[in-house]
Amino acid sequence: AFKVGQQLANFVTKMNPPPIQLQFEKVYHPCLLLSKKRYVGFKWESPDQPSPQFEAKGIETVRRDSCGIVADVLENSIKLLFESKDVSSLKQYLW
Repeated sequence: AFKVGQQLANFVTKMNPPPIQLQFEKVYHPCLLLSKKRYVGFKWESPDQPSPQFEAKGIETVRRDSCGIVADVLENSIKLLFESKDVSSLKQYLW
């Protein structure tokens, strides 16, 4: 993904006039895309990064207009799902 992403960024940069330059930043794997400006995933910023970083944008884990326990349970649920890739373990956590 890093190799292809960098190739695409270079291709798009060549198609645009200077000083426009597209920079490849990161890969989300796994991730959930809920809608525009609402997504969550494990962020990888380099191929040799030892472990991913959890990043959420626009969902209840980062919003301040809901109860704190909602944010905590949702974040823990998403992390459990991403790490285990097993819906039954998520069901067990939520039960």
